[in-house]
Amino acid sequence: MCISLYVKTRNLEVGVRKWAILVYKDVKSTLEEARSKSYSAINLYMVKAYWSIGKLIVEAQNGEEKAEYGEFLIKNLSKELTKDFGKGFTASNLRNIRQFYLTFNNCYALRSELSWTHYRYLMKVEDDIRKNLGGIVYEF
Repeated sequence: MCISLYVKTRNLEVGVRKWAILVYKDVKSTLEEARSKSYSAINLYMVKAYWSIGKLIVEAQNGEEKAEYGEFLIKNLSKELTKDFGKGFTASNLRNIRQFYLTFNNCYALRSELSWTHYRYLMKVEDDIRKNLGGIVYEF
């Protein structure tokens, strides 16, 4: 009788452990999915924020990239944004953000599947094509 009870108890413990492992896997999967979706959502909002910042810069410069006041604006924004938000707002990156708006001027066409890095690569590809075509850009 003692051995029979031990076997039943042991089988129950093994079953409970397997059940706990399955529950853990489901919880882990749920958290991983939520993290992935939140990263995608955050990324999209940051890309849209960069687009909006680019628009603000272009409008403030009246479209004049090379103007002296335009470069002053970029450098001043870089200094103030870095102070308030930390790294990521170098003058060079603000120029990229400005170019992002000029290249992708339709905010509604921005894709949630693409990160800021993807858009930067796409801008580089377009720039390389423009250079190889002698400055001629074809609209599709």
